[in-house]
Amino acid sequence: MGNLFEELKRRKVFRVGAAYLVVGWIALQVVGEIADPLKLPEWTASLVVVLLGIGFPVAIVLAWAFEVTPEGVKKTPDTQSRSYLFAALAAVVLAAGGYYYYTGDDPVAEVARDVPADTVSTPALPAANDKSIAVLPFVDMSSAGDQEYLGDGITEEILNVLVHSRDLRVVGRTSSFAFKGTNQDLRAIGEALGVAYILEGSIRKAGERVRVTAQLVKASDGFHLWSQTYDRTLNDIFALQDEIAAAISGALETSLDYGSTDIVASRTSNTQANEMYLQGLAALKARGNGVAYAIVALTAATEMDPEYASAWSSLGFAYNQLLTDEYLGTETFENYRDTLVKRLVEKALVLNPDDTTAHHLKANLLRVNNQWAEAASEYSLAIESDPQSAAIYEDYAEFLAAVGRLEEAVDAGLQSYKLDPLTPLYITAYSEALVDVGDYAAAVRFYNLAAQQDNEPGSSQYRLFSIKLREGRYDEVLLQASNPNSRLYNLREFLTALIDYAEGRATSIPEVNANPETIEEYVKMAYAAIVLMRLGEVDAVIKISGNRLNLWMQEFFSPLWERDEFHQHVIQVGLVDYWRQSGKWGDMCRPLGEDDFECGVF
Repeated sequence: MGNLFEELKRRKVFRVGAAYLVVGWIALQVVGEIADPLKLPEWTASLVVVLLGIGFPVAIVLAWAFEVTPEGVKKTPDTQSRSYLFAALAAVVLAAGGYYYYTGDDPVAEVARDVPADTVSTPALPAANDKSIAVLPFVDMSSAGDQEYLGDGITEEILNVLVHSRDLRVVGRTSSFAFKGTNQDLRAIGEALGVAYILEGSIRKAGERVRVTAQLVKASDGFHLWSQTYDRTLNDIFALQDEIAAAISGALETSLDYGSTDIVASRTSNTQANEMYLQGLAALKARGNGVAYAIVALTAATEMDPEYASAWSSLGFAYNQLLTDEYLGTETFENYRDTLVKRLVEKALVLNPDDTTAHHLKANLLRVNNQWAEAASEYSLAIESDPQSAAIYEDYAEFLAAVGRLEEAVDAGLQSYKLDPLTPLYITAYSEALVDVGDYAAAVRFYNLAAQQDNEPGSSQYRLFSIKLREGRYDEVLLQASNPNSRLYNLREFLTALIDYAEGRATSIPEVNANPETIEEYVKMAYAAIVLMRLGEVDAVIKISGNRLNLWMQEFFSPLWERDEFHQHVIQVGLVDYWRQSGKWGDMCRPLGEDDFECGVF
């Protein structure tokens, strides 16, 4: 497994995948051009997409097994063990699943939700003001209906320009995209997102030309403040996006640095590279199986334009996401996060030192390696570059919690939620920060909201029941664990044994792994630590939780703060040095002169 990605590259799997995508894209353009003149059936484009989807995994398998040489097609010589074949096949399945996801519906069935709708209390959003806007995804009006990614890409680029206005609040992408294809009343959308204005539009592509229609609407009464139709070539697409953003800025009387260096440097003049980038970005943001497809598409973009900084940094994010989804807790995850992902980030920063995505990802890599000062610097650069990124604030909240600045983490989590209020990930980030400071009532409201917004609310459910364990509501936990539709169902035997110990019916807790390698193992360890802490068994908590800093920093675990083990831990991971250097100590510790410190509840 160790050299899987290098082996895939050696066998030119990525190159074949990229070439296949380009050819497939060209085929779809041809179909779009000839469909109307030849009066082809409406399902022609769909048939081509299905055939391309079937051929994609076949092409990848052939690329793995064979190579073209001057002597003809030959079987690729094996340089590694047969385990590579199974790893490659797994990659193919992921890529094929991603292709299917991108061209159709996600084949994974929706997970049953545990939280009834009437338990959700939506927290208040900022009141709409004259300097707030949501950009809805531009609708694809092309004859073949195959340019959705282009409409999404134009929408996202306009967002990227608008966020550079310091006096305009721009709602995040995911919340705006939540209304995609819903045909809801714009006044209702404005109220849900807490904005005064909404930009909507459509695209129609024919060959190398694209028609874009955009209109700015006042959310309160539906009044059209501004509208315009543009006919341009794909080579002019970036200029068009800037022109639309400038028109909006003028209509709203805001200042907009739409020609800033970092925006211009992040772009490409290669239209095909931009096409691959947009497809990869759309698949990456869809998560799930789409991540594997994103890697192929973004790799194609970097090969078409090796100077495309945004493609390199987004490729780094895609690999990081794949590693997190498939290999979290394993040696493969650690190795490739610190090598492959790091190299991609550095490549992007060489090409564009102001690349926001690269600074954001670099900050995350530094954080997980306990390089606190360097991480703080990178987060500052990322936030300065894009002060309206909910994703950056979400990760920054996690950083603040890790260094013990729990109240500041609450503020950062709240900012993330306000910027993108319909995204479960950011709602959950705020909830986590509330749990850390012991505000369980507010955290439950947000976890419930996240569960209702999420198609697969497993993460929120796990956290909701961690609160019930903290509060000793064991009967509710066991009742939920008995429900086959619950995420706790697979943990029912473990939870029964754990609660038996908590209530004196057993003499020991069930076995847990102090170094969990899967989400389920981590949940078991966390649940056991919570129950043991509630019982006051601090030594047992220390034994099973290892060096899990995110647990030790929570207010619920404050009895740990006065222990020597905690003092040694914060020294070992470099926190004391960081606190002294930055002058910003964690909420639970404070300096005693120049050489000592103390921790506890102050």
